[in-house]
Amino acid sequence: MMEELSKAAQEEQQKAADCLVVVLMSHGGKDTIRGSDNEPLPQQCIYGSDDEPVALESICELFNNKNCPSLQGKPKLFFIQACRGRNQDAGTAKYVPPDRTDDAAVQTNSDSVPIQKVPTVTDTCFCYASVDNYVSHRNGATGSWLLSAVCEVFSEHACTMPLLELLLLVQGKVNTRVSDKGNCQTVSIELQGLQKQLYFNPGLPADGKECSPLRRRDLCFSFAPLQ
Repeated sequence: MMEELSKAAQEEQQKAADCLVVVLMSHGGKDTIRGSDNEPLPQQCIYGSDDEPVALESICELFNNKNCPSLQGKPKLFFIQACRGRNQDAGTAKYVPPDRTDDAAVQTNSDSVPIQKVPTVTDTCFCYASVDNYVSHRNGATGSWLLSAVCEVFSEHACTMPLLELLLLVQGKVNTRVSDKGNCQTVSIELQGLQKQLYFNPGLPADGKECSPLRRRDLCFSFAPLQ
């Protein structure tokens, strides 16, 4: 797995790419990986076809700004369909709080020095099938809860919605599912240095009218600032 991902990170075509999407589907969980000092470290892992654990952190490092400079400033999306532990989520009763008025939050501003370097990790989004220490679920006929929801939501709404809104819909669909044993699942979304919205719209308007080449370029993988 690491060999193939390493090749992908160094491919020449990455320079012309607009976006990177990595989908990993396998068994996963907590396992012990030896660090550079040969000390055993418990880490979040996904298992390769050889049943060897691969640390998710190691996979992510392959595509960071230091190790994969051709993807600097470009969105990098990781969808991880794997368990992250052994715990089952049996759910809990929904609590409806009484009406209350929140005090206004106090904000403080401080001067900052202009950044002269690019952080090692930016423009990255991770979508995990479950939260830390919990299992993920799948249906024998329709597949995993996460990727089934991703396919359904993205097919219907990716033409008009940005990535973060799509992921919220995905999360909502998964959160409402319950297994035949009464267990639930929560999708975990982790943003690392993401500063802009990502649109997948290829520039084809809903009314069917043709877009100008300039307009199409603006819409395709548009990376618009977050509001």
